[in-house]
Amino acid sequence: MSTASTDATLANLQRAALGWLGRREFSVKGMRERIYRRFPDAEPGDVSQTLEWLLEQNYLNDERFGGMLFRYRVGRGQGKIRVRQALQQEGLSPELIERIFDEAQIDWFEHAFDTHQRRFANYPITDNKDKARQLRFLQYRGFNAEECFSAIERHQAQYKE
Repeated sequence: MSTASTDATLANLQRAALGWLGRREFSVKGMRERIYRRFPDAEPGDVSQTLEWLLEQNYLNDERFGGMLFRYRVGRGQGKIRVRQALQQEGLSPELIERIFDEAQIDWFEHAFDTHQRRFANYPITDNKDKARQLRFLQYRGFNAEECFSAIERHQAQYKE
């Protein structure tokens, strides 16, 4: 690797950041971490200036990133606990996280049932061991107890009919 490519000048920081943003979205925290990982000797002032420039140009936007991450996680069948945790790990503010959840208007009980059905649609619950396994699956996915039990009850009701 040449020294020119690892030179932590403002122009190189901006160029690298734009290249990364061309591939995927980042949160401000994620971009800061990525810059310091690639340019460990970067001046904090240059990093802050780069982040401010990206924010001014709207290349970096936590709201847009949060919405994208939210949709991705929900699409993978994750519940609100796991989704909230992922958003918090990316450094999004609690107010922004609440706004993302409010705008989504997802019926988490229905989402828990859909996630359960994707995995267990053809598997009736025959004993407590099956029920416990299916409950653990939903809890690991980030659904609360009420949503998990509701999904299990709806699943059992399908086989009673």
